[in-house]
Amino acid sequence: MAEKISEIILNTMFEYSGYGCKCVKDTENVAPDMPPKTTLKMYEDITRPLAFSYAKGEGLNLTGNAGGVIKKNILGKLLALPKNDTNALIGFFEKFGFLLPLSADEYESADAEALLDIVNRIKATIYLMNAIGKRNYRSVLVNIAYLLYSPQVTISFSSGELSTCKHRFTALLESYNLFPDLSQDAEAYNTGKYSVPDTFIGGKNHIDIDFYNAVRSGADTDIKGSKDPRFKNLTAMYVGCRDADHATSVKDIIIRESLQPCCFTNGNRS
Repeated sequence: MAEKISEIILNTMFEYSGYGCKCVKDTENVAPDMPPKTTLKMYEDITRPLAFSYAKGEGLNLTGNAGGVIKKNILGKLLALPKNDTNALIGFFEKFGFLLPLSADEYESADAEALLDIVNRIKATIYLMNAIGKRNYRSVLVNIAYLLYSPQVTISFSSGELSTCKHRFTALLESYNLFPDLSQDAEAYNTGKYSVPDTFIGGKNHIDIDFYNAVRSGADTDIKGSKDPRFKNLTAMYVGCRDADHATSVKDIIIRESLQPCCFTNGNRS
């Protein structure tokens, strides 16, 4: 699994090779009354070469030397891993190889929780792609929110650095809090609602003015978390951020940013 995940997802057809890996789990009791720290120690098993092929409509498959399929739908097996199950993740890596090339001569270490976070982002990216194809608005929102707002994670290996990306939209969201004054808007005055163009499903959505003013002022609403600063900033952007450049547009996030849950680097971002 040494190729970039974005290539696995986006290319229509390709083949590549890698190796299985050996993985052991070390558990360290760091301090009293604190949960133990789990570290995965891995090395590349060069005695077990692996070949993969990806084709649109068929998915990613483990293949033999002659091209025959040995295991189908590897990404589906990744999605099926139980959430935050370190042992299941070890089993997957040993069967299908690690995400990056590893040393074959010595162990390389990675925090188990950080690896699970990265795998969860890969899962969210696949779910997001499926949701976009089905126009499942709620699933698109949930998975984009997870990819954009989760804390960054970085792990270093001999072959490079594996890290999650901080998207430009996230950086903008952290500072944007300009709520438009809708008190003089004719539509808001007459209907109690304000129309916002929706480029995802087409047409317009309507935001309730009472709800908008409650979020703006920090008052209670029926939505849990509406007092969170990011929720407030996101509401302000949804209604008023019409002049952001293309690099920070939601459409651009979906196409160019959210489909890259991790950065794989060897000196430079790739």
